[in-house]
Amino acid sequence: MSLARQIACMALLAGHLSAQPKVTAIVPAGSFAVGESFRLEIRVENGEAERLSLAGIDDFRRLSGPSTSRNMQIINNIVKSHTSYIWELMPRKAGVLTIPAQAVRVAGRLYRTKPITLQVSKAPDLSATGAGSALFMQVAIEPEEVYVGQQVTVTWTLFTQVGINGWETFAEPSLTGFWTENLFAPNKLQLREKVIGGKRYYFAVVRRAAIFATRSGALEIDPLVLRIAVQTQNRRRDPFFDEFSFFGRRSVENKTVSSASRIVTVLPLPGVGRPQAFAGAVGDFKLEGHMSASALRQNEAVTLTLSISGEGNIKTLEPPHIEFPDGMEVFPPQSTVEPALGNVIGGTRTIEHVIIPRQAGRLVIPAIKLPFFNPRTKRYEQASVGPFVLNVESVGDQALAPEGFSRKEVALLGEDIRFLKTGNPKWFNAAQGWYSGGILALNLLTALLFALPWLGGQVGLVNRLISPRLRALRALSRAEAIILPPGGNGADSASTSERSAAIYATFSQAVTVYLNAKTSRHDQEYSISGADDLLKSAGIRQQERQQVAHFLEQASAARFAPVPPTSAESDRHALVELLTAIDEQWA
Repeated sequence: MSLARQIACMALLAGHLSAQPKVTAIVPAGSFAVGESFRLEIRVENGEAERLSLAGIDDFRRLSGPSTSRNMQIINNIVKSHTSYIWELMPRKAGVLTIPAQAVRVAGRLYRTKPITLQVSKAPDLSATGAGSALFMQVAIEPEEVYVGQQVTVTWTLFTQVGINGWETFAEPSLTGFWTENLFAPNKLQLREKVIGGKRYYFAVVRRAAIFATRSGALEIDPLVLRIAVQTQNRRRDPFFDEFSFFGRRSVENKTVSSASRIVTVLPLPGVGRPQAFAGAVGDFKLEGHMSASALRQNEAVTLTLSISGEGNIKTLEPPHIEFPDGMEVFPPQSTVEPALGNVIGGTRTIEHVIIPRQAGRLVIPAIKLPFFNPRTKRYEQASVGPFVLNVESVGDQALAPEGFSRKEVALLGEDIRFLKTGNPKWFNAAQGWYSGGILALNLLTALLFALPWLGGQVGLVNRLISPRLRALRALSRAEAIILPPGGNGADSASTSERSAAIYATFSQAVTVYLNAKTSRHDQEYSISGADDLLKSAGIRQQERQQVAHFLEQASAARFAPVPPTSAESDRHALVELLTAIDEQWA
């Protein structure tokens, strides 16, 4: 390196070392209104901040940040550099607001910015006329006064007089104290026309949500903030086309639009008249239930199905308490939710209990009660169903003793045991060598595909067209192969209980494979009620549907309550006959 270059580099280095850090807080000039966002920049000259964070800005909502940018300049052999830390903020209220001095540590030394005072005006009232703004957003809440757990519907609507090229959610509303479920969140705006205060606007709903207060008090719904890409008319016109105003150029500008914050008054649930069994259900519900059988033999399985339907937060609803009598073994319930369509949260929740009576006689499940608070009537109400009576026939000395699993052990078995494959494995004969006729055929097929690229697409198209039909036609044979495998079930040398369990283990698998093949589904699991609904939609008679439910119940119970082998053999042949009858009825 030449001496002149060395001197120049040393001068640059000396200029950089001599520069002292400087810290400045910057906001755009002008006035601000509630709901308008602005950028706060903390600029650090000749250095970088260490672990910078804002403090004392409770009067402002932080929308984003910090983002970082760096800049360096060399002027007259003097190096000038600065690093900018940028936040997007929004005033929460009107008045004189202050961004306090911020402490910034640079190279181990503490610096402070100067405080910034802002004059913030109230948000313009655009609810009636929309005057003074070509782009704004309204928020509507219904109702404004509710009880804890009652639904509030919040709708955000965008109004515009300018063209929109795109939009995105910039900041989600903070819904502290609410359980939330989105009802409508479009990917594309569906604009319609509306005249407000004599002005024509285009408007579209950008978000609709159902919220449920989890505590009482005055709860705030923070603003929803959108970033909109709007089309703006360029005021400069080409002199050549000066007399043709429609040749003016258009550009795209990003604008931030915010809704106003709103307050929801949430009342506590009344203490007067509250039932002792009340578990927090709020809405209007109906309770129904039935037993799959009213008379059965000792150690056989029966299913108690409860259905809770109506309006309310059905997903978080606590199931009603059930007093099961002694002598019944009850397994952990299965629960499914079918939500209702529309803007009112509700639907149907189905709860299934598999029960095995271990003693004979008349067993009674008392009436099941679901107390709830109805916001419409402003009082506590109660839905009930039952009682349910089971007449259990004794099997005498021929009864097989239960295996002795506790409920906890049954629950653990249900979590740990998963029957993935129950059929016989297919083995490969290694003595035949690796280069078999199958591999030769594969090589020929590969060469053919390279020669004719379109063949793969044609084969795939044909396969997609005929595969569902072929699977449906083979559904019965696939189920039969599971229930009655050609080589037996592999349990001939097993104990009595193991042989029965192996047979019944194929029942639910066979029904699942059959239903999936008929409906072209993959890996779909079915509850007893879910299988019944699918068969009903396919036009299967009630008698056959009830028999399918019976076999599924027996399959579930046989894992823990042994069944005589003679009954198991008889049942699996009966299941094949049942599926054959169903296959003939399938629409």
